[in-house]
Amino acid sequence: MAKDTPKSCENMIIYEIFVRNHTEEGTFDGIIADLERIKSLGVDFIWLMPIHPIGKVKRKGTLGSPYAIADYRLIDSDYGTIESFITLIQEIHDREMKVILDVVYNHVSPDSKIAREFPEWLYYKDSEIPTRKVVDWTDIVDLNYSQMALWDYQVETLKFWVQIGIDGFRCDVAPLLPLDFWRYAREEIAETKKDVIWLAESVSPDFLLALRNQGYPIHADCELYEAFDMIYDYDGYHFFKLYLSEEIPLSEYVNFLLAQEFIYPANYVKLRFLENHDQPRARKLCENDVKLNNWTAFQMFLKGAFLIYAGQEIKAAHRPSLFKQDPVDWNQEDNAFNLFIKRMVRLKKNEVIQEGRFTLFPSFDFIAAKWELDGRGFFGVFNVEGIEGERKIHLPDGVYSNYLAKSKFEVRKGKIQMDEMPVILRYNK
Repeated sequence: MAKDTPKSCENMIIYEIFVRNHTEEGTFDGIIADLERIKSLGVDFIWLMPIHPIGKVKRKGTLGSPYAIADYRLIDSDYGTIESFITLIQEIHDREMKVILDVVYNHVSPDSKIAREFPEWLYYKDSEIPTRKVVDWTDIVDLNYSQMALWDYQVETLKFWVQIGIDGFRCDVAPLLPLDFWRYAREEIAETKKDVIWLAESVSPDFLLALRNQGYPIHADCELYEAFDMIYDYDGYHFFKLYLSEEIPLSEYVNFLLAQEFIYPANYVKLRFLENHDQPRARKLCENDVKLNNWTAFQMFLKGAFLIYAGQEIKAAHRPSLFKQDPVDWNQEDNAFNLFIKRMVRLKKNEVIQEGRFTLFPSFDFIAAKWELDGRGFFGVFNVEGIEGERKIHLPDGVYSNYLAKSKFEVRKGKIQMDEMPVILRYNK
C-alpha cells in the first residue's frame, strides 16, 4: 500500500463511463447533461475510459478499441475538444465529484505518434517488427520500459492532464509495467498535485500465471500496493466466477476473501465490482433479482471501494461493445433497483462503515458480515443461494430493524429466519 493513501479510498464509489457509448451523442457534452443523475447516486469519482484518438492500423471493429491509443496527449475529436473536456472536468468538480483518467501505458496502436516518432520505445522480441506479449491484442504493440526516455515522456504526459484538472489515474494492466516506473510516476506527479489517486487494473490469477509461464515479468497484487492506492479485486472475482460456475462451493470463495485480510497490507483497498467494461453485466451473471440484489448488496458491504459501470444501476443486461457505437439504453431504467443502489451507497458512507471494523464470517450456504464502531453496528445477511429456513448468526437474541426495508427481524436462540432478499440489521450494544 502506498504510504500516503488517503483513508477516504476505503469506501469510495467510482462510476465508470465509456464516452462513446454513454449517450446517443457519445460526447463530453452528453456526459455533462447526465451529471446530476450520476451525482444523485452518491458517486465520488467518475472514471473516464480512454479519451484519446484511436489508431487505424489493425483496428478492431468499425471504430476501434479506446485502448489502442494513437496519441496520449490529444482528445478524440468525436468526443469534443480539449476545451469541452476541461468544461466537463469543471462541471464534475462543481458537483463535488472528481475525475479519474484511464492511463494505457503498456501499449499503443501500431500507427501511434510514439510508433512513428520513437520506434526504439516499442517492444521487439525476435525480429525487427514490434510486437506484443498478449497474442489476442492484435490492434496494439507493446512499449519497452528499458528505454528511460519513455519514462520521462509518459510522466510529462501525466503532468499535462493533472495540470488541466485530472484527480486520479486508472492504470490499464498495471502489472505488466515495471513497478519502479509506477513509483517514479507517483513521486513526480505528487510534486505537481497532491492527493492524486492511483488505481491499478490488476489481472486475474490465470492471466498472471500464463504470462509468467511464457517468461514475462508481471507483478502480483501484493507488489502493486507499493505504488497504488487501490487495486482491482480480480483475485476475488476469479473465485467468485468459479463459484457461479459451480466449480467451487460458496465457502471457498468466502475463505479467499478472508485470506485477503492477511496477504495484503492492513490498510489495503480493493476495488470491488460485479461488472466492468471487460466483464459480463451483473444482470447476466445473476439470472434473477434475488441473486442480483444479494450479490450487489454484499459487494457494496464488503471492505473496499465499489465500482458502478454505467448502466449497472438500471440493471442493464447488454454490455456495450468496445469497437462500435453501442450506447446504453437508458429507457429501461429500473427505479426500484436504482433506489436500492443509492441506499447501499448511503450505508457505505455511514460513520460506522467509514470508521468501524469489518468482520466477515466463514459460511457455507449464505454470507454474513458486520461493521462495528463503539458498540454500534450493521450486520449483513446475504442469501446468495436462496436458502429457506433458520440459520445461526453472530448476534444476540432480540428484534432488529432492517436497514434495507421497513421490516424487523427477530434473532431467537442465535438464529434468524432467512429472507430471500439481503438483510442488513442495525444494532447498538
